[in-house]
Amino acid sequence: MMSSQTIGWSVAFSLISFAIVSGNVLTIVAFCGCKKLMQMRASYFLLNLAAADLLVGAITVPMYIILLSHHIDNVTYQSVYTSVDIASGFASVFTLTAIGLERLYAFCRPLYRVHVLTDLKSLLMIGMVWILSFAITILHLLYKFHAISFDVFFYVMMSSLSVCLLVICASYLGIWIRVKFYFTSQGRASGSDKKVARMLLTITLTFVLTWLPFHLLNIINFFCDFCLTTKLPHNALFFCKLLHYANSFINPIIYSFQMPEFRIALGRKLCKETFVVVEETPKIEEIPLDNIGGAEEL
Repeated sequence: MMSSQTIGWSVAFSLISFAIVSGNVLTIVAFCGCKKLMQMRASYFLLNLAAADLLVGAITVPMYIILLSHHIDNVTYQSVYTSVDIASGFASVFTLTAIGLERLYAFCRPLYRVHVLTDLKSLLMIGMVWILSFAITILHLLYKFHAISFDVFFYVMMSSLSVCLLVICASYLGIWIRVKFYFTSQGRASGSDKKVARMLLTITLTFVLTWLPFHLLNIINFFCDFCLTTKLPHNALFFCKLLHYANSFINPIIYSFQMPEFRIALGRKLCKETFVVVEETPKIEEIPLDNIGGAEEL
């Protein structure tokens, strides 16, 4: 019989799984049903992000709930879960990194971005996201089959995650600094620019807060085998894992729901009559993600 603690955490992870699937399905439906959204360069990355996060909510989290509630010791099941967890998780992280770099370039050089980041290059970047994700997954399988040591797998995985964290933070920090100081000194800072800066700062902080605890726990567990089991409560471990998965639910809110076109497209799909006034005279103050820094919609 499961303990009340196990039941509580299973319910919490189930709610997160439902929220992830619902949010990302709505994101995909809204984008695929709106030509205007699909014409924006950022739409490729946002759709890929939604697909990666949907994989987390639909497969990874349910498998984790089964491990948590039934205490499965089957090595094959654990290997499959870990492989899917790594592939979907890193696909999400690598996509966030690509979005950060694309946003930085679009904001700093909006005129040149049109000619540099073509549809083909965007798709190639997305392809690289999944290739790198599967490469790390293959390293995990090689470790399971004793082809490489755990140290090799761990250092590659942690290095990749650390680099992504740094690139994402640096990208959005660069955009925020440009809005806060450069535009202000040039006398061109607008209310919209400041809102964008605050939004990007929120994106960065949210990603760090949801991923950093899990990242640190992996490092502690690697260098101090007895630390987690003897000093850290299991509830703290489950909470960090919950935060880790919650990022896949937060992404649709931050990246998509602050786009006026997304709200209009989603409203058209779910409740056409209610949103008809919004579609004709949008009063949403936030600017589209693809128009940051004056980047034109394509």
